[in-house]
Amino acid sequence: MTRIAFCGVGTMGRHLVRHLVAAGHDVRVFDPVPAAMEYAASLGATATATSAAEACADVEVCLLSLPSTKLVASVAREAAAALPRGAVLADLSTSPPSLAEELARE
Repeated sequence: MTRIAFCGVGTMGRHLVRHLVAAGHDVRVFDPVPAAMEYAASLGATATATSAAEACADVEVCLLSLPSTKLVASVAREAAAALPRGAVLADLSTSPPSLAEELARE
């Protein structure tokens, strides 16, 4: 079982969360929209995080599925600062490659 933080559990993210939970992973979610958090909890995810940083504490993987480049950049930076050494941060959003390169340099 992998400990996964999933930030952005709206239209696309919630389906991915459902599959991760069904596969037996420990999925912790964060979304600024309370209804999205409630839906993720109904799928079996842990939906108690009040920030991306809180969701990322003590996980092995953090997945982002967010609706805008600006939000991806902000949440990715917050998540990266909170992730344990060796954890993986992956953006599943439709962000430009230049953002991924910029974040990787940071």
